[in-house]
Amino acid sequence: MPDPVVSGILDWGRWVDGGAWLTIEGQRVDLLYRSLAMVEATLAEAQAGRFQIDYEQQPPFGFFGPTLLGEVAIAQPLHDPRRILADLKAEVSPMPEALADAVIQNRLWSVEFGLAAFAGKYAANGDVHGVAGCVSRFAQALVLTLFALNRAYPLNDKTTLSEIEAFTIGPKGFGPRLRMILANVGSTPETLAASVNAIGALFEDVRALAGPRYAPTWRV
Repeated sequence: MPDPVVSGILDWGRWVDGGAWLTIEGQRVDLLYRSLAMVEATLAEAQAGRFQIDYEQQPPFGFFGPTLLGEVAIAQPLHDPRRILADLKAEVSPMPEALADAVIQNRLWSVEFGLAAFAGKYAANGDVHGVAGCVSRFAQALVLTLFALNRAYPLNDKTTLSEIEAFTIGPKGFGPRLRMILANVGSTPETLAASVNAIGALFEDVRALAGPRYAPTWRV
């Protein structure tokens, strides 16, 4: 018999309505309950060009709210007599254009602003903690941007870079370049600055792919 670890909504966070971590015949199985009301609300927000990232919900990058819609897109219904899932599937795939535009604008601006206002100063001060935090956050922002450019939903942080390799739209060598930056953030002002410059170059490549879909929110 499986030995489930079961918790309620207070333990799982507001995006999950309970579930269990199971091991069945040696195979790990995650069982998660999703609120239909939350899915529908997330879809309405997405269609209006709004989204949330809940940094308390899920390490290391937070929970990207529209992931709920990605789960709907790939879900295989076992019982759906009222065609609730079938109707939702028609609305979530591909990613709504308004949501894609919002993610591209919001996430690219977060990187550009962070590069201009914070990362370089941390590097100049030899602040490893600050640079490492900036680079990691910028990396995830670029990942979400590339998913949006390809009208796809990120479902699992463990597979995002391999998924990006198969995208039609993406900088050449994005994954290897990003891994190199993250693996060698540096410890001196010079090496930290090199990492900031490298993530800045990756940002410029992704921004070029976004074209007119992105414009800085204000001058920095």
